[in-house]
Amino acid sequence: MSIVEKLHATIQTLVDKHHPNRLLDEPTTHDDQIDLCSHHFGVNGLINSANSCYMNSTLQCILHTYDVVGFFSDKNIQKFINPDKPHTRLLVSFINILYTYWKQSNESLDPFEFRQLLGLFNQQFRNHHQQDAHEFLNYILDTFHECTKYTYPERILDTYDKNYESQLNKIPTFRTKELEKIINIRYGFSIINHIFAINEIQQLRCDSSNCNHSSFQITHSYSLILELTKPKKLIQHGKIIHTTTLYTCLNTYFSPCRMDEWICSKCKKSGGSKILRMINTPTTLIITLNRFVVNQGIARKNNESIHYPEYLDMTPYIYTGSSSDTSDDGSIDSGHYRLNSVVCQIGSMNGGHYYSYARHLNNQWFSFNDRQVMPVNISEVLNDNNNAYILFYTR
Repeated sequence: MSIVEKLHATIQTLVDKHHPNRLLDEPTTHDDQIDLCSHHFGVNGLINSANSCYMNSTLQCILHTYDVVGFFSDKNIQKFINPDKPHTRLLVSFINILYTYWKQSNESLDPFEFRQLLGLFNQQFRNHHQQDAHEFLNYILDTFHECTKYTYPERILDTYDKNYESQLNKIPTFRTKELEKIINIRYGFSIINHIFAINEIQQLRCDSSNCNHSSFQITHSYSLILELTKPKKLIQHGKIIHTTTLYTCLNTYFSPCRMDEWICSKCKKSGGSKILRMINTPTTLIITLNRFVVNQGIARKNNESIHYPEYLDMTPYIYTGSSSDTSDDGSIDSGHYRLNSVVCQIGSMNGGHYYSYARHLNNQWFSFNDRQVMPVNISEVLNDNNNAYILFYTR
């Protein structure tokens, strides 16, 4: 077993150890361990310090991602944090928030230190202006990844760089384990990638009937960014409404796309099609709805209503080449998800407000609006479809 495989197994053990389903049967006995089983903890507001609602609403969703809570609250977490990275201070500040958040209830926490460090390390967040929640989310996930990733020896990285293109040509013959090895070396292995990373195969196929050559690329991100499609007629509660569905947006995203200017590397002719498929289904799938668009130089927000389900099936969008959708033991990578939290934005491009919804372990949903915390029904969450911006689904 390689070092990365051992690390992967250790991380999986820690995640499984603190997984909500297991905790409900085997509650922790450590006094200093966060008790995710308690229905009294994990329901706190966050103080808004001058236009920090974008940060507060996003942090609420991460603080209710239970794989994150279980892992970063474990007493062995120090083994996985790289103290040589300057940004580690930001991660440690987040861990302090997480620990306090899940040790008390019905109080408002002040993430002042976290925001100060955020501005220290990234000047985009240094002022007190409103920022984009999606950009903030990407930044902190990438930062936390860098602070916890395993660094490969130089000899392995050098060998990988030399053979990368030839490895891509072999993708159709690879099984999941081989694809994961390529991804881990290229992007690094960490708990953040383990939970959130979306790795996709981009296949470019030549149009020429005498060629039919395909080239492959691997893309890596922390969220699927979906364009909102044109509304369609739906019947809801006996009424006819016009709305866009999440599945329609997903179908558009994963549908074959014409690439007229693409040049085939084999026959040198132009024209082909691009197909995207997911290599893996992360334990937490983040979907960002692209509500902020620029048309003819004018920026605006798209307030179209979108119908998103509580339960989501991603199996039609998983790559199936050469049994790549199965692991070595033959089990199928699950593409079935349940909605866990939502970041919402109300207002326009030039000004607005962020808030969020999150599902507690007892399946009670709450709305988080800075300091204000209120219990809500799942129907209220699903019906706030004009303002939904970032969706968190968990397996």
